[in-house]
This record gives sequence, structure tokens and C-alpha cells, in this order.
Amino acid sequence: MFIMEGWLSIRSMRDHVGDYNLLYKWLNDAQVLRYIEGPSTQFTMDQIVAKYGPRTRGKHVVTPCIVEWNYEAIGYLQYYPLQEDEIELYGAKPGQIHYGVDLFIGESDYWDRGIGTAALKSVVRYLLTEQGAADVYIDPQTWNVRAIRSYEKCGFRKVKVLHAHELFDGEYRDNQIMRITQGEMQMQVYLDQLVARFRDALQDNLVGIYLHGSLAMGCFHSSRSDVDCLIVVRKKLTGDNNKQIAELALAIHEELPNARGLEFSIVLEDHMTSFIYPTPVEFHYSDYHRELYRADANYLCGGYEDKDLAAQLMVAYHRGVSIVWQAFA
Repeated sequence: MFIMEGWLSIRSMRDHVGDYNLLYKWLNDAQVLRYIEGPSTQFTMDQIVAKYGPRTRGKHVVTPCIVEWNYEAIGYLQYYPLQEDEIELYGAKPGQIHYGVDLFIGESDYWDRGIGTAALKSVVRYLLTEQGAADVYIDPQTWNVRAIRSYEKCGFRKVKVLHAHELFDGEYRDNQIMRITQGEMQMQVYLDQLVARFRDALQDNLVGIYLHGSLAMGCFHSSRSDVDCLIVVRKKLTGDNNKQIAELALAIHEELPNARGLEFSIVLEDHMTSFIYPTPVEFHYSDYHRELYRADANYLCGGYEDKDLAAQLMVAYHRGVSIVWQAFA
């Protein structure tokens, strides 16, 4: 396997001392072990070779890879077809191809730069498009909120929790099973574009974009679902802002593959931190208002109080996905 996208590359791990040394270094790094295996864990070189050697030689179902950034090895990634017991345990559909994936960035200088997210998106595309996978699974431990949020930004959605499933630092921990399907991967491409456009339009006024509703909760149907978002801003929108956002919403709506397109409300950060009910809405867009925005450049659904928004906020808080910037609190 070899993937190259800009400075990111993913190559097969080699049956060579150089790659074994990388794993030995990373799997004995105290910072890395806080998130995988456990702080008190230690590995010998013999253990590294015994575990990863068969994988590098194709004698194991797991395919091991090295993640590189600008040709420097910085992390490890592996993927594997789910076995029968895993298919049953995860609740995956029998008779289809399912893959699992794991990864970590071993060089802490490269943390919090979006490289792990980019690597995961790349391997998911590879498995869903080139390996014929119906879906891809990942299983972070439930306490690792940082990893879970990162995977949600890649399009993974929570499926179930496996209790006392994985050994971590001498204790069995719960795992959050997460899944992404081909349809969800395609939708994630559109979400990435949506984020980029709203960042460009709102600049420093943007606090966050939060996905809620069916797409966040894993029950999205392209024939009858819309993409539900809550957008939080720091200060009130100007008239020019409203016109720009209306044009942006119409353009995004045209491009989305689902039948009902996009629905979102824009609210002020102050009204979230010191909650106001009914909640004032700066701007609202949905399929219902689409033709009104299209017909009149000055049309605005906004400047009103929405009693229903409180329920949407609760869904966003408990089941939503922060797809940009601040975690929803």
C-alpha cells in the first residue's frame, strides 16, 4: 500500500530493523503510552519483532503501515478485514466486506496538526473505494474523548459500546465502536467543503459548527434526510453577512447529494453561554425557505425567537458532532 497526498504519505511497514526501531521507540514513549497500551507498559525489541514481523511478511490478517510527513516517519497505522467473531460483536452485516483500522502518531511534535485526521481519511477512502469495503470500523476506548472527536470529524459515527473489552495498563476498559459507510464518507467530503466555505465567509466571527440530527446519530437517509447544523458566531451578523450566507447556503444546497439539502440556524455565542429561552436566531435556512432566498436577495429568516431550538441544542450537546473548532459545551 502506498498513499501520497501533499506532505502526507502512508507506506507499508517493512520487515527491516529500521521500521522495528520506529515501533520500539514509539511504543516505549511515555507520552504515546498515555493513549495506547498504558503508561506502565514496556516493550522489548524481541516483542516488537514477534508481533509485527508476521504482519510485515503478509503472514497475518493485519496490514501494518508507517505514516510519514514530508518523508519523515511519524506514526503507525494498520488495517484488517473484520473476522467472523468481530462482525458479530460489532453488529456488522454478514456477507459484506468490513474493515477495522487503528492508528497513532508516535512523534508528539506532530500532534494537534490534523495529520492523524488526514491519514485516517486517506485510508478510509482507500478501503471503501479500492478494497470494496461496505464500511470501516474503529474502536477507541470510551475515556479517549480527544480521539473520538477526531474520528467524528472524519465521518465516523458511534455504534455501540463494548464493556471491559480491551486491556489498558493492566485493566480492561470499555471501547466505543465507531463506523463509517461509503455513503457517509461521500457526505463527509461535502461537510469538509461546507466547513471551509463558512470559515471563509465568517472568518474570526465563527465560533463553531455543530452537526446534529440524523447524520450525527447514524440514521441518515439520503432520500429523506437533511443535513442539520447549528452555527455559533461571536457577534451579530450584518446585512452583507446575511446576503453572503444566503448565497452560500443556496450553493451548498445545490451540491449536496441528499434530497432535502441543508438546514441550519445561526445563533450568538452569548446566548449559548448564558442560555436564553426562547433562543434568538440570527439566521435560519432550510429547504422550506430555499425558494424565498433564491427569489429575493433581501429575504431573511432571522431576528426571531425559536422555542424549538432548545431541543435541538440538547440533541447537539448529547449526540452532536463538533465539526469545527470549539467543543460544544
